[in-house]
Amino acid sequence: MALHVHVPLLAIWVFFFLFCLIEILLS
Repeated sequence: MALHVHVPLLAIWVFFFLFCLIEILLS
């Protein structure tokens, strides 16, 4: 049950991490 709550949150963190990584690489 809790998995349904944590999966979208994890996806947001992964997206945020990738976005920051790309920003660092392109800067």
